[in-house]
Amino acid sequence: MDKVNCRPYFDSDDTPQTSRQIRDLGLNKTPKTRRRYNIIAKGFKAQQQIVAAHTLRIASLEEELARLKRGKKRKAVPNPNKRFMTLGETLAGAEAIAE
Repeated sequence: MDKVNCRPYFDSDDTPQTSRQIRDLGLNKTPKTRRRYNIIAKGFKAQQQIVAAHTLRIASLEEELARLKRGKKRKAVPNPNKRFMTLGETLAGAEAIAE
């Protein structure tokens, strides 16, 4: 039975992007060369995992930075009723003491 390879062929002009593509480069080669391609693919996969972890950490740190970043200062609008509110609280407190 002939083995039909559905994977795209990579030559020297194409750069493999995944460890599977690196392993596929070793097909139809000598066992020693296949072993070397497998070792390279294993290291490539480990490197991809490290990059993915760092990307996730960078994204979380950027999100935290955006959350902690100081917002735009706004001018405080005084409440005109505050004076009467404090006066009302004082009168309410005085009535409670008088009783």
